[in-house]
Amino acid sequence: MKNVNIGILGYGFVQSTFHMPCYREIAEANVVAVGGRKKEAAEKFASEWGIKKVYAGEDFIEKLCSDPDIEVIDIGLPNFIHKKAA
Repeated sequence: MKNVNIGILGYGFVQSTFHMPCYREIAEANVVAVGGRKKEAAEKFASEWGIKKVYAGEDFIEKLCSDPDIEVIDIGLPNFIHKKAA
């Protein structure tokens, strides 16, 4: 199976408790970027999980979704933002 580059939107409870531990168990899953509104929080999450790219600010969704290295986007944002991210 080929490796897949993943970008995650959000850095809260769902990502840190459920999604990221699962990605660590999948050899082919490479989380390459995280995006979130608050830069410091996104950078902290990236540092904790070894993620190289951080997209922050009001347009973090557009920035992450435009990254040509990302093949899959994981939406781990509050429910009211899901539609915008999808």
